[in-house]
Amino acid sequence: MHFFRSPSGPLALLLALAAPAGAAAQASPAPPVFKAGASLVAVPVFVTDKSGHSVTGLTAADFELLDEGHPVPIAAFQAVDATAEAGPAAADVPPALQAVATRQFLLLFDLQFSPPGGLGRSRAEAARFVRQGLAPRDLVAVATFGRVGLRLLTPFTSDRARVTRAIETLGLVGAVSAGDPLGLGGAEVAGNAGGDGNAAGADAEIAEQLSRMQVEVKRAYRQRVMDFLGNMSELARALTAWRGRKQVLLFSGGFDESSWLDVSGTGPFLRPAQPLGDGSDVLPVRDLMQRMFRTLREADVVIHTVDVTGIPGTMDLTNQTGEQPATLNGRQTLEALAVNTGGRAVRPTNDFARALQEVDETSRHYYVLAFQPAEGAGARPRSLKVRVRGSGLTLSHRAAYTVPPPAAAGSDADVRQVATEAIAKGLSGGALRLELLALPYRDPRGGLSVPAVLRVDGAALAAAATGTEAKVQVYGYALARQQVVDALVLETTLDLARVGPALRAHDLRVLTSFAVPAAGPVELRFFVRAGTQGASGSVRGAVEVPSFTATDAVLPAPMLTLPVAGMLALPLTTQRGAALTLPFRLGDEPFVPEAIRLRPGQPREVCLMAWHIAQGALGAPSTVPPELAAEIAGAGGAALPVRIDSPRLVSDPDGFERYLVTLVAPPAPPGDYALRLTVRDPASGRSARSESPIVLE
Repeated sequence: MHFFRSPSGPLALLLALAAPAGAAAQASPAPPVFKAGASLVAVPVFVTDKSGHSVTGLTAADFELLDEGHPVPIAAFQAVDATAEAGPAAADVPPALQAVATRQFLLLFDLQFSPPGGLGRSRAEAARFVRQGLAPRDLVAVATFGRVGLRLLTPFTSDRARVTRAIETLGLVGAVSAGDPLGLGGAEVAGNAGGDGNAAGADAEIAEQLSRMQVEVKRAYRQRVMDFLGNMSELARALTAWRGRKQVLLFSGGFDESSWLDVSGTGPFLRPAQPLGDGSDVLPVRDLMQRMFRTLREADVVIHTVDVTGIPGTMDLTNQTGEQPATLNGRQTLEALAVNTGGRAVRPTNDFARALQEVDETSRHYYVLAFQPAEGAGARPRSLKVRVRGSGLTLSHRAAYTVPPPAAAGSDADVRQVATEAIAKGLSGGALRLELLALPYRDPRGGLSVPAVLRVDGAALAAAATGTEAKVQVYGYALARQQVVDALVLETTLDLARVGPALRAHDLRVLTSFAVPAAGPVELRFFVRAGTQGASGSVRGAVEVPSFTATDAVLPAPMLTLPVAGMLALPLTTQRGAALTLPFRLGDEPFVPEAIRLRPGQPREVCLMAWHIAQGALGAPSTVPPELAAEIAGAGGAALPVRIDSPRLVSDPDGFERYLVTLVAPPAPPGDYALRLTVRDPASGRSARSESPIVLE
């Protein structure tokens, strides 16, 4: 059994009882302290050297942060390594910093101004980049711009298979249906990391649509340019609520510079070798571009442009660049889109893998600066400026900010947006206190699953009620190898006139079981919203699912067994769970599991679930009592023995032996300890160990 708790304050978290190997992150040496209820503004800052590589090794002392031109103290600082397997422990990082410590890429394929051949090659490399080039914690979304405008094919998600299918089809063939409440995974999620085989069919349809669009573009080229700019501004506004930097990788041939670049070359644009167009005709497009750039910068959206036109077959030696004049159309447009948003413009080389690697290098390491906004700062955008010590360094960061609202807004669309971000990024924290219990399990039919119990703060739920009705929304996800394997959604209204006393006394518990396709690490993520005013919380936890073979000996961490009577517990079937099979029972008596808290000298009965330990060679239960040993150890202290009384075995057809034992903790100061348990069967020689954090009260 694993126990996870969302922070009740910005810096409080009880870590997993038995975290899988490699999942623990390095903790910050000195967590910052914040005023109770203070809001934080987190600013991702990207620092690159002259070669375009991200700069490492900087500290908070190397930066200066200005709010509306006035220096402000840096309240929290985080150096982010995107290549790390896991992010910083939530106990060390406030939720505001957690939300921006994840790289976010939006792959945008321009079907309007791109040659079919270049677009096809770029799609293949983009799919390979998603499968092999991204860091483990990166999030990716896919969108297209075409005849119907801008279409978002996937939200930001870690599900690489879902993203790969979207790239291969671009929404034209074999569209992926939503297989979960927030659309973070696909319909086919198990064992398909390379797409669904529709890429070849998509190529023909994409080429046909591009051909039709070229005729349409000739009729209304200028309008299509303005549509593109307007759609990009709308995209920036839609991404504003999604915290952190949003990196758009635009695969395009670019539109003709003559539609926006005048003879004078005024404004922050690149001037071509020979001016194109009439200044009086380009002003509307230039004005729209200026507004688009401002909107993108305020939303912390940068555009990296990848020119898909490729290297031409013949060279024009009379041109300074050696390129045919026709290939200049669109080139400087792509450079302007990148330069004016802080992105990188990748020239056509026909080597799209290298182009994507160049973009990746600029943000593999970056920094997050957090500060407390000035009193009275509200929804009006306020300017931001960051300076860094050192020569030859280039800074990129958002240009403005608004004070975030204290909680999620009230509409269903707002709730889904907040929930999607919390689940996709694996956030932990919030105003609503959550606790998560989970364990690996093999049911009598041999199916692997992760049963879980989510505990929601009942007093906070009641306080968020409208009259006697408390609205609750729960989203839960199970991810394995960066892929969504199961999900659930619960939307219900609790009648406090009936369940209010039980809710306030024992909290709300959601009992469920996530189906998993194979043994290995599984991460659970939950988001809960209470009431109509936006009180919400998030929690995550990792569980290692063993293979449960006949020779395995598995001992999850112990749990308390609370009676079901008087509890407000809601059983919930997931979207891929055929039936809800919960192991929380002793014979025919169900119970509600609870994390262990001990008091020195006071006995506490707990349940140990052991897989195939007390089994003989033929699978029959052993008649010899098992040997049990327990101890606790504080940080840096010697281990102290824990007394174990009255072991009682309850066998079950599912292959688990349930031991009811009484633990008596030794005299020790209150605080956090590690509880180490060993169960050994003398007859079979099988043994298993578990280590889990507990609290001595």
